[in-house]
Amino acid sequence: MKTKIPQKELHFVGIGASAGGLEALRTFVANLPIDAGLTYIIAQHMSPDHPSMMVELLARETKVTIQSATSGLKPKPNNVYICPPNMDVTVSNGILKLDTPSNTIGPKPSVNRFFTRAC
Repeated sequence: MKTKIPQKELHFVGIGASAGGLEALRTFVANLPIDAGLTYIIAQHMSPDHPSMMVELLARETKVTIQSATSGLKPKPNNVYICPPNMDVTVSNGILKLDTPSNTIGPKPSVNRFFTRAC
């Protein structure tokens, strides 16, 4: 008889940052414990006209895994996911979802949309 292993519930930490928030984010990730069991999602306002180096820049500061958020990804604890420029990120049924912003005015990604539509 096989015993079903219970799924561990994910706990998300949503972080919104303005375009000038890189230094604060560097300090934040540099001080993350590697085994907190939390899943971090960063929605920082970035220019859609330039490729983002956010993953590479933050990965230098920590041993916690930092990666770009992709639609359909099942997030893991002790990982940081960066929303790509000109996309909105939400979490639905434990899966990341990226969408083109519906509002043409305002920062993208929208941290407001993430917090109102997350989980």
